Amino acid sequence: MTDRAPARSPLAALLGQTSVAKFAAEVWSRDHLVRRADDGPDLTSLFTVDDADTLLSSHALRTPFLRIANDGVVAPASSFTRSGGIGATVGDQVDADRVTRLLVDGSTVVFQGLHRAWPSIQAFTT
Repeated sequence: MTDRAPARSPLAALLGQTSVAKFAAEVWSRDHLVRRADDGPDLTSLFTVDDADTLLSSHALRTPFLRIANDGVVAPASSFTRSGGIGATVGDQVDADRVTRLLVDGSTVVFQGLHRAWPSIQAFTT
């Protein structure tokens, strides 16, 4: 038997020096929480810009795994998807070129469900 301390939950790691109890009582749906870089673990490696590029360019993403928004308006899926190719019945495959054009125009990519699909985030959230 070991005397190891229990592992911190992913939420506790994200909150840094703020306790989960304090966050629940004082912040959740009431206020914002600013977490400084030196206030907990470095989370920048969980999902990088290169990871986003890999997902967009080589994983045959489909909606609703990805959404695109600009100025608070969610773009229609048809503006960033295409069919899967000749004979394919898939009509909602994300088109990286269309996504790139929307990004250049100031849009934001929103990935849904990364905790199910990206290994480093899966490991962090379990």
